[in-house]
Amino acid sequence: MRIAWFRDGKPGHENQALGLLEALQARCDCHWQAHDVRQGGSGHFLRRQGPFQLAVAAGHATHGALCRARFSGVRTVLLMRPSLPFWLARRCFDTMIIPQHDQPPEHARVLATRGALNRMHPQKPQAQTGMILLGGPSAHVCWEDERQLERVQMLLHADAGWRWILADSRRTPEATRQGLRFLAGQTGAHYQPWEACPPGWLAETLPQQARIWVSADSVSMIYEALSTAADVGLLPVQWKKANRLAMGLETLLAQQWLLPFETWRQGADFPSRPILQEADRAAEWLLQTLPEAVNTCG
Repeated sequence: MRIAWFRDGKPGHENQALGLLEALQARCDCHWQAHDVRQGGSGHFLRRQGPFQLAVAAGHATHGALCRARFSGVRTVLLMRPSLPFWLARRCFDTMIIPQHDQPPEHARVLATRGALNRMHPQKPQAQTGMILLGGPSAHVCWEDERQLERVQMLLHADAGWRWILADSRRTPEATRQGLRFLAGQTGAHYQPWEACPPGWLAETLPQQARIWVSADSVSMIYEALSTAADVGLLPVQWKKANRLAMGLETLLAQQWLLPFETWRQGADFPSRPILQEADRAAEWLLQTLPEAVNTCG
C-alpha cells in the first residue's frame, strides 16, 4: 500500500501522523511519501508521485490537499475534528480519527480515541528513572512560575536517589526554564530544553521512565505518558475557564488514569491502569473500515 502523507510542519500533527503510519507499517506491506502543503502543488504531487491507495493528514492547513486526494480516488484519513461541517466533511474524508475530548460525532467512519495518536511504544521502564514535563501559558492557562518550580523541587527531593530528566516545551517561559536549570544543577537532575531535543528523542526516552509527571496544560504529553508503562502524575495549572481539555482531564482523573499532585503529597500511591495503545487500535480499525486499503496489503 502506498500512502500519501500531507504535512503542515507542526510537530504535534506530524507526531500523530507518524504514530498511525508506523502502526500501519507494522501490520501490512506499506510505505509513505510526504508532501508539505505549505509548498503548494498537492495536485502535482498526487499526479507525479502516485498512484496512492491512502492519504493521511492532520491540521487544518491540510484539508484542501486531503480533499483533492479524495476526489482523485484516494481513500483519505483525517486525524482531527474537521473544521468543515460534518455533513461536508463526510464527502471530503473517508474516515476521521478524532480525540474524545474534541467530542466527535458518532458515525461508522469516525473513530474516537483517548487523546491524539502518538508514536510511543511501551517497554519495561528502567528502575528509579523519572521525567518531569512542563508546558507553559496558553489561551486556556495562566502559568505560575514559582508554584510550578516549587512542585518540581518537592518531587526531586522526595525521590532524591532517582535519575530525573526535567524537560520544557516551546511555551515554557524563560523564568521557568532558568528555574529548571538551577534545580538540575542543585540536585543532579538532567535538564533537557526542547530546542536541544534531536528528532525522535521523546518517543525513545519517555517509555524508558518509571515515573512521569506532566503539567495539566500539556494534554498531548499526558496521553503520550499514558501510552507508556510508567506511573503518571498530573501537575495542576490554573485554567482561565472551563474548556474541553480541562473536562477531558477530569474524566481521566475520575477514572484513575492519573495521580494528582496534591493527592500524591498526601501519600497516595499511583493507580494501576492499562497502557494506551491508540495508534495500534486506530490502525486495526482503519484496515477493517477501508477494505480497499486492506486488499493492497501483502
